[in-house]
Amino acid sequence: MRPIDHFFSQLERLEQSLRPGEVPDKKTLDYLEKDFSALAGPVLGPQEAAGIFDRTRERITVKPDQKFPLHRFGALAAFFLGEFNIDSMELANDDWDDVQETLKELSGEIHLDTLTALMQELMNLGKLN
Repeated sequence: MRPIDHFFSQLERLEQSLRPGEVPDKKTLDYLEKDFSALAGPVLGPQEAAGIFDRTRERITVKPDQKFPLHRFGALAAFFLGEFNIDSMELANDDWDDVQETLKELSGEIHLDTLTALMQELMNLGKLN
């Protein structure tokens, strides 16, 4: 099983265990942040991977009748790994804005080929502002 598939599997199991309106506890979110950073860290750097995870977590609001959308973390990791599938994954507009801003901030530090591929994917998805 590929690491991104394992991460999605973890997210799905956790999401199914939550009741509508319930938010994962801090320990669980910290664990997920480590797993996310292990995936996205080689692309972004560990500190920035943890930062984008935290910013995404802060933007998520859960209504009493909805489950916490953990799949967004998987979609975000998949994007940075070049595995994003627009037909089966979803990110909010604010997430895309954060991705773009993060890439701009890291433009001098990230490998040029990686930066070019990620910006091209943003453009292909119609998410480049």
